[in-house]
Amino acid sequence: MKQFLYTLLLLLSIAFPTFSQDTFVSYDGQTLKPGDTLTLGNHYISSSKYTTIKEGLINKYGKMEYNAMEEGKLPFSQVTIKKIIHPTSTEIFYNKEVILFVESSKYPKKKLYIEINKSIEHGEVVSRIANKKLFENSTELTQEQMFACCVRVNSLPVNDNVVLNYISAIDKELGRACTSDKFKFEKIKEEYQNRLEKSMADFDFSKTYFIKVNNYHGEYSFDKKGYPISFTSLKETSVTKNFIPCNGFNFMITNIDKAKFLPVPIEAAEAYEKRSKGTGNNGYVKPLIYTVIYLTLIDQKMTIPKDKYQVLNVEKLYRSTLIGANFKGMEVFDFPNYKYNLVGTVQ
Repeated sequence: MKQFLYTLLLLLSIAFPTFSQDTFVSYDGQTLKPGDTLTLGNHYISSSKYTTIKEGLINKYGKMEYNAMEEGKLPFSQVTIKKIIHPTSTEIFYNKEVILFVESSKYPKKKLYIEINKSIEHGEVVSRIANKKLFENSTELTQEQMFACCVRVNSLPVNDNVVLNYISAIDKELGRACTSDKFKFEKIKEEYQNRLEKSMADFDFSKTYFIKVNNYHGEYSFDKKGYPISFTSLKETSVTKNFIPCNGFNFMITNIDKAKFLPVPIEAAEAYEKRSKGTGNNGYVKPLIYTVIYLTLIDQKMTIPKDKYQVLNVEKLYRSTLIGANFKGMEVFDFPNYKYNLVGTVQ
């Protein structure tokens, strides 16, 4: 009877193989095991292929080779960990890092392998995602809308120079063509002037808009439990301290103090800084962050503060770029697509 049970168990193990149930802790502190799901991100560099996610294929010599996987349908899809392959394993030749063998519902017939630590570092596997926007009904403020709003609120004259800049804001190539060919500009000037004036008249100041900016954080404060935030690498002045620059415009924020600090719990900050440092021994926390800022815009000409000993003509310098706004909230990421690897939020 014992022999029969042993034989039965042996046959079952052959017919239904099970993967090792060991675990692995990634460099940013995530504990992973077979059966867990991961969300895939976008590829790391400017190509259509991942750098750390490979497809296993049998080549013409009957050997397994691992080719960079095309992005295809994988971004923001989930994969299931089937096996953790350690460097000591002979399964993958010259394997120096932990590799995850995963299964994708998008490509169920493909054998996918992920170099997990590098994949997290490069954002090809999502570490922390924002499940939804802070303001669901918000819309992204386009450069065309910024231009129309700025001209309206500052009562700028809609002259040839403004129309030409408006064309360039909408279509850079057409703007260059109009700059070099006055006849081409003359032919389309009226069309774009009418378009600009209509956009100015129809601008909706009741909406919540969002803009995307690259900015910076300072050292983590254990007392305040968060990061100080800045929106320029330059020293702020009494004029620019309330500015958030974006696409050549300056949003003058009435409640800027709310945007200058990002609360992050200690545990979340530790995980973020581990991720930011990367897998190398000499890594450092990168101050550059990617922020989605939610605003309501103000339909009025803002007053630019002046220093007592101001040398620059700040009116001339900033008036044609200024848009007044109220800050409503922000989402801060450490990956440049503004969608995942969330650091924290303000609302």
